[in-house]
Amino acid sequence: MFWWILTGVCIVATIVGIIGQVRSVGDTEWPLFVMALGVVAGVVLAIVCVAVPISCLQDISVYQQQKVYIESHVPENSVEDAALTNKKIELNEWLYQVQYTAENYRIFVFCADEKLALKPIE
Repeated sequence: MFWWILTGVCIVATIVGIIGQVRSVGDTEWPLFVMALGVVAGVVLAIVCVAVPISCLQDISVYQQQKVYIESHVPENSVEDAALTNKKIELNEWLYQVQYTAENYRIFVFCADEKLALKPIE
C-alpha cells in the first residue's frame, strides 16, 4: 500500500510541475525538474508495484512445492537424509527472515499476509 501511495505522490508532483510550467513566467526551471523527477520516479515505482508482488508470489509457490516434496519424501540413505535436512534448514531460514520482515515492516512489504500464513517445514 505504501508503494502505491508513493506512486500517487509522484503523479501529484508531476501535475504540480506541469501547472508550474504553464504558469511560470521567466527562466524558472524548477517545474521542469519536478516534472521530470515525478515522471521517472512514478514509472519506476509503478514497475516495482507490479513486478515485486509477482516475484513474491512465485517465491511462496516454490516454498510450498518444496515443502510438500520434503515432507512427503522418505530418504533412502543417510546422504539423502542429510541433503533433505539441509534443504529444510535453508527453506525455514528463508521463511523466518521473510516472516520477520512481514511482521515488523508491514507497510513496506508486498504479500505480507500470504507470507505470515506459511508454516515451517517439520
